Amino acid sequence: MLALNGDFRQSWLNYLKDRYEGLSPSARIFLAGAEAVNAGNSQPLAVLDEAPDWSLDTLAERVSSLESEARNQALRLLVWTEVDPLSERAQKLAEEVAETGRNGNWRNTQENGLAVFALGSYLTKSDVGKPYWATLTDAGGREFFKAGPNDVASARPAVDGKPLKLTLTGQGRPYYSLTVGGVPLTAPEPKSAGLELTRTW
Repeated sequence: MLALNGDFRQSWLNYLKDRYEGLSPSARIFLAGAEAVNAGNSQPLAVLDEAPDWSLDTLAERVSSLESEARNQALRLLVWTEVDPLSERAQKLAEEVAETGRNGNWRNTQENGLAVFALGSYLTKSDVGKPYWATLTDAGGREFFKAGPNDVASARPAVDGKPLKLTLTGQGRPYYSLTVGGVPLTAPEPKSAGLELTRTW
């Protein structure tokens, strides 16, 4: 934030660089981002593409800095967007962040919030905001929203098993996420994805 507001502190940067090996993944992203913003180019961000050499082996270490790959993926997109939103790297990161969401791997509020924020920032600052209209309707043609490149729209339709249709017209590239809620018709199989799901009776 200091770098973005023109109050870059070189002494702080040097202090953190001297302790680089002990920094968490997100701290390294923020550090590279601050240096890139101050330099006015993306060169300091090259370190973020290197193979990580950190290890977060305990739950306490992860919780203390809210570390997750999905969250840090969104942070990388944010810093690239601030420095060089028209670059191929920023475009690739935006596609990766969106793909993570499509695969259902935004698993908590931190990951969801930062991913949406990063994608929104990228769409605003890049040249991908070409004209388009995205329209969400149900099977009967009832319209829930119609949104363009400068809009953020949401809807909570109660569809009762009926299909929804998202229609895109134009050349733009919208990003969307879908959350489905309800009671399963059959008992779910036991699984573990951060929380362990079991059924007893």
